[in-house]
Amino acid sequence: MKPNKTIIFLIIALATLDQGIKLVVSHFLTDVEFYVIPNILFIQPWQNVYRGSIPALLGWKTPLFLSIVCTTIGWVLIWAWYRYMKYCTFKWGKWNNVLTAYITFFSAAFVCILIDNMFWGGSLDFLNLHFTRNDYFIFDTKDIYVLIGVISALVYMAAWEILWLNKLSKEELKIERKRTSVFRWLKLGLPEKPRE
Repeated sequence: MKPNKTIIFLIIALATLDQGIKLVVSHFLTDVEFYVIPNILFIQPWQNVYRGSIPALLGWKTPLFLSIVCTTIGWVLIWAWYRYMKYCTFKWGKWNNVLTAYITFFSAAFVCILIDNMFWGGSLDFLNLHFTRNDYFIFDTKDIYVLIGVISALVYMAAWEILWLNKLSKEELKIERKRTSVFRWLKLGLPEKPRE
């Protein structure tokens, strides 16, 4: 796959935005807590040294090497799914910007996670979202990138299913399902488009 310069630029820009905000927060807002949206969202910096949401919930500090390995495996799976969806939807060829958003935002989050773990010792979370009086969720811009990536993937899959697959006849759908089999795709070597 030839690297897309626009995607690379957007990944770098998003990672720079995330890290720039963290520099501002770490230098000027470490001892400050204030509401951005009253009783819903406020700034409250917290250094997540556990290197992940699940380890933080469990109180287990993930070793740096393990964190990098897990993050890299996660990104490889995200990249593989991107290639698989490009392969599956090649005939459809619509909504490519949504699929591009998926890989761009997830890749930016991947870069941010690596920077956070290697240079910050974990993530500097600073946005605090209240669900109830005693329940809250603290996150950063990288987590927003992951959310946008997930939403992009779901929207893309739903659009493909509704706007393409539902319009095929039963026989065409059977052929399409066979053509887009994960096992067939893996056997072909993870191509982005079918080899005619």
